[in-house]
Amino acid sequence: MARIHYWQYIINDEGQPDPDIEVTVTVQTGGNAFVYLTESGGSPISTAPQVTSDADGFIEFWIGNVNETAGYATGNKFKLDWTDSDGDAVSIENIDILPNAPQFVGDTTSSWTSAAGGEYRYDMSHGLENDYPVIMCWNRTTGLIQEPLRITRISSTVVRIYESNNQTIYILSAAG
Repeated sequence: MARIHYWQYIINDEGQPDPDIEVTVTVQTGGNAFVYLTESGGSPISTAPQVTSDADGFIEFWIGNVNETAGYATGNKFKLDWTDSDGDAVSIENIDILPNAPQFVGDTTSSWTSAAGGEYRYDMSHGLENDYPVIMCWNRTTGLIQEPLRITRISSTVVRIYESNNQTIYILSAAG
């Protein structure tokens, strides 16, 4: 699905629902956000205010990800602004609506370097700035996922993978 659901209850100082509150959704870095009022279909709305609380003080909307028209990349933060029924300005900042989905990088190697004990090693640059990325190796010859003999950290962007053979292996690394 290309849209991420966000919902919120707007309540007054006594904890009661605050109905008919007009809420403006902005991108934290500036500018009105494009929101959808339905999970699928419809057009994005960016004219403020984009949503209004119902009789229960409930608001909901959807933000499109990068695959959606007017969508946003992971890492964008959002802000909600409204004026409550007492006339007070309210803001919620740095809302992380889009999940930090795993980043994937892949590499195919058939150029392993001989290592001690008949093993082979390969240094993979992953660029994820993560000392412990998840590594999965897929053997193109057998069509099976195989567990590396061991993995060592060279730096926050490079890992060394050891295997018992030097077959062509597709290596997938993920960091969330």
